[in-house]
Amino acid sequence: MNKIKPIISVVIPVYNVEKFLRLALNSVKNQTFKNFEAIIVNDASTDNSLKVVNDFLVDSRFKLCNCKINGGLSKARNMGTKLAKGKYIYYFDSDDILPTNLFENLLKNFDEKIDLISFNHCNLSVQSVSKITQIKSIIQYDHVGLMDLVLKDQINHAPWSYIFKRQILIDNPYITFPNGHNFEDISFNVELFSKVNNVKIINFSPAGYFYRDGRNGSISNSFDGEKLNNQIEDKLFLDDIKYNILLKEIKSKRKVDMWYVNELCEMYIEYKEYLLKNSYNISSSTDMLLKKVVKKIKNKKYILRYLPLKQKIKSEIILIPIFRNILIRLLIIKKS
Repeated sequence: MNKIKPIISVVIPVYNVEKFLRLALNSVKNQTFKNFEAIIVNDASTDNSLKVVNDFLVDSRFKLCNCKINGGLSKARNMGTKLAKGKYIYYFDSDDILPTNLFENLLKNFDEKIDLISFNHCNLSVQSVSKITQIKSIIQYDHVGLMDLVLKDQINHAPWSYIFKRQILIDNPYITFPNGHNFEDISFNVELFSKVNNVKIINFSPAGYFYRDGRNGSISNSFDGEKLNNQIEDKLFLDDIKYNILLKEIKSKRKVDMWYVNELCEMYIEYKEYLLKNSYNISSSTDMLLKKVVKKIKNKKYILRYLPLKQKIKSEIILIPIFRNILIRLLIIKKS
């Protein structure tokens, strides 16, 4: 007897999340839409995550790919993607929780023209988990509208915040998560979105995803001195990839340059603020990387006159060495 082909492939990287894993996998297992496959990629966990996973393998929809060596989130997602057989693909973080009727609600809103659906999320610390009770809004965009949202950072870039047709990856096999980089979603998203013709953005109530913020060991909570240089280098590298793709997709170079300069300014402020707040001694290599950020801003100096006044002032100050630290300290005081 032929097996029924899954409609949705859920790729779930797992690494040392035993505390949260059972809740996460149960939220997948208990989906009201049943025709899915859950591809769990155990990225050489050293805790009891694998024991938790084994309890779910009695359900034939759950499959395990076991890595002997920890390769990181990107490699795990890429591995799961290669094994996927569903019409749609979805990336789920193994410490978060889904409303049990998410897949049902997403599939109701797909048709042949829609390539991707993006949806809202909320923090588990402020909202208890519940089913989706209503759809507050649905907005549809064509390719041009979507790329404008990307340029304005008005669409969520987290891979768990959208589901899309797997055919896009089949037709464009170069679209993968970059191995060995922080902020792996930056280049993946813009490459993926550049191949999307039509998208829906849905606002569910209370939310389409429940996010666990600040878990020890998660990438978003591993911002320490040791990893600082790698993070700056990765952000610069991946933002350059995004910049080049946006140049191809958006007719106005000025708009793309405005995005790029603003991105560089925010990056400089974020890292400089971290260094000053934590009294971290800036090494020569870190200092060189931050100067590289400033140099990139300087290379696009022509664009400053087109920026909104607040962004323009911020950019101008960053270009003047004596005022840089003053700006950051004022921002720290404002936030405290």
